[in-house]
Amino acid sequence: MIIFTEQQTPRLAYTLNHIFNSFLGVQYKLTTDARKFANSSSHKINYSSRYFNSALQIVPEGLLFENHIRTTKPELHNSIDELPNIFWQEKGDIPFDLFSALFWFLSRYEEYQEFKPDLYGRFAATESFAHKNSLLTRPIVDQWLNYFKTIIKNRFAGIELKQNTFSAKTTIDVDSPWCYKNKGFLRNMAGFVRDMIFGNFNNTALRFKVLINKIPDPWHNFKYINELYKNSSTELLFFIHTGNYGKYDKTVNHKSKAFSGFVKYLDDNAEIGLHPSYKASNNKNILKNEIDRLSGITGKKVIKSRQHFLVFSMPAYYNMLIKLGIYQDYSMGFADMSGFRAGTSNPFVFFDLTANNETGLVIHPFAVMDRTLKTYQGQSAEKAFDTIKTIIENVKKVDGTFVSLWHNESIGNMFEWKDWLGVFNKTAEYLDKIK
Repeated sequence: MIIFTEQQTPRLAYTLNHIFNSFLGVQYKLTTDARKFANSSSHKINYSSRYFNSALQIVPEGLLFENHIRTTKPELHNSIDELPNIFWQEKGDIPFDLFSALFWFLSRYEEYQEFKPDLYGRFAATESFAHKNSLLTRPIVDQWLNYFKTIIKNRFAGIELKQNTFSAKTTIDVDSPWCYKNKGFLRNMAGFVRDMIFGNFNNTALRFKVLINKIPDPWHNFKYINELYKNSSTELLFFIHTGNYGKYDKTVNHKSKAFSGFVKYLDDNAEIGLHPSYKASNNKNILKNEIDRLSGITGKKVIKSRQHFLVFSMPAYYNMLIKLGIYQDYSMGFADMSGFRAGTSNPFVFFDLTANNETGLVIHPFAVMDRTLKTYQGQSAEKAFDTIKTIIENVKKVDGTFVSLWHNESIGNMFEWKDWLGVFNKTAEYLDKIK
């Protein structure tokens, strides 16, 4: 494949790498030499307003040739067999600038623009272009790529393209491995007093039974989870909190033997990563300490993470991860709504718009989170499973990757999370069935 452009830029190279290398599995050459392009016997794509015989033409909108960040957002069009698109172009074989559209979503362009942050300083789904245009539960980037793949197949006979298949990954954030145990005398006494004051006598009895080892701690359900996924084709990944106790970090002492034993058990039986604390989201020293704590227990380099509370800002947080040796991050998703924050279900490389360059950090977006469904969207366990099924099916249609986010608390099936173990189990069963 040879691609003609009148200008080579980091933005264009990043976009083409994602389309041709990652998605289509096709080697390509990019050239600004019009004569070389015209005389080539390779399959041709013309990314310019010039005309070349036998070349598939996509007319540039201009976004990929800029260095600045615009203040305006694109307009939505619905003109290609009900497939919404942006950066509409009158000319060309494809009636919109597909390359710019993909880049706009994957680079998280709108998160560099002015927006109203939520209570925790996050970019909320309600601020997003996708939500405002009813695209949030559609993996629109993956839909565009499959549309483009069909065009390539029809235009270039005999071309060999990568065959993508549906896959799934269940991820679990471990804010605290225990609800009652290993939290110290003072925290448990405070819990007893609080429950007595508010009349939560069932909680008082449950806490007592757990602490005297009469029944298991409801949050310490990791053997159950591992057993459930033992023979599943769905991948399982845990993110472990190693931060200090704080307002938004209700964890246990990372120095305790119980915590070290728990981490070693998980590391021996599953894939793990770091769940950086709330305070670590904008503090390099704190984040480094938490990385070192997890690495010190496992004896392995920490390369995966998901930020606690999903609190992060572009591009500072991702650049901090890169500097500290994290090369895969799973924080790309919304807390307030289910769906596709970057328009895609599949992993993609982080492009730093401020520095205008591609990085080595791979972003793994997730589509649904237990807390989102229950608290932010107010869904019952039954309704939540219907939502999850719909999104799984949307991902299945584009041969994408379905990533879900859970907490060991919700799987504990107690208190506010009563009946949610059923949602977790049915999701695991449905994923194995749909494949």
